[in-house]
Amino acid sequence: MNAKRVELKRFQEENLEEWSEFVATCDEAWVFHTPAYIRSFPYDFSFSIRIDGCIQGICVMGRVPCRGGAYFVGPGGALSEEAKKPEVYNLLTKKIKSLASSVGCQRVEFTLSPMAPANTNKKFSDSLLHDCGFTEGGRWWRSWENLPGYFSVIDLHLEFDEIVRRFSRFNRVRVARCNELGLKVAVETGEAANKQSWEDFVRIHRLTYLRTNGEPFSDERLESLFHVVQAGHLMLLRVLDDGACITCLLLATDKGGSFYLAGGAVDTARQNGVMVWAHSEAIRWLKEKGYKYYCLGFTISSLEGTPIGSIGDSKKRFGGERWPMLCGDLILRPFSFFTLQVLPELVDTYIRK
Repeated sequence: MNAKRVELKRFQEENLEEWSEFVATCDEAWVFHTPAYIRSFPYDFSFSIRIDGCIQGICVMGRVPCRGGAYFVGPGGALSEEAKKPEVYNLLTKKIKSLASSVGCQRVEFTLSPMAPANTNKKFSDSLLHDCGFTEGGRWWRSWENLPGYFSVIDLHLEFDEIVRRFSRFNRVRVARCNELGLKVAVETGEAANKQSWEDFVRIHRLTYLRTNGEPFSDERLESLFHVVQAGHLMLLRVLDDGACITCLLLATDKGGSFYLAGGAVDTARQNGVMVWAHSEAIRWLKEKGYKYYCLGFTISSLEGTPIGSIGDSKKRFGGERWPMLCGDLILRPFSFFTLQVLPELVDTYIRK
């Protein structure tokens, strides 16, 4: 490796065809590393690692402002087998730290995609994050807590009826009830996706977040995500009742795996369990297309049973497997991080008590 020339190159300066080819062939890379998805977030501080002129690694990340500063977030790095060397890990970590320092970031938080073939049910200690000195877990709702979690993953190698039997009784009842309603499912991706279908998703996405007092995707990101759908990296599933769209799921799909990215339902459909039925129909479609795994998202173990952990709790009712969550945290400026982020959060918590 010492005799080889190593070059780091900004995403904005890269040959995107070569970048896309690397993502397609590298088992550590997935949809979230593609140029189309990078632009949709945006992950403005992404870069490649070229060895003797060829891309042998990439790192995808963006800057997120927070109280008193900012941090880097993203799906992190993906390396070819040739690049998995201590000197490359050191170079990657050094570059991340340098970029963070240049734009006032106090820490970095990466979550590797569990659907990338190389990350299938992988332990954190065997991951790229561990090799680059990250600490396991993320700082989800209290910045001073580094909390590990797990991904809920459904094994699509099982027969469809067996998968549904593993649902909780609550979810099985909802699936059976919706089976009698005469609902229709429309699945679109790539060139088959159209603007009207996407407007259905946008409408329901915003209604759902309005109901939950959450913050929906920005107009700019929604527009960018539609282009990712048209590029074939995302799949849109709509549930139709008498021709009207009442529920939507947005899934990332690649390399035999699928990841639930976003979704929602009108209120009556939610109350009738149509979201659960939509996931069962997504499972049916994915199996028919030969996909191997369906990831419903993550759950933070220590938040289970709390109001903030309720979304994660709902994933358990699908009876999937628990895969280690490959999320890691790297503190770059400890004093600044403590004084500007941790201390104010601690004071706020003390006052609320």
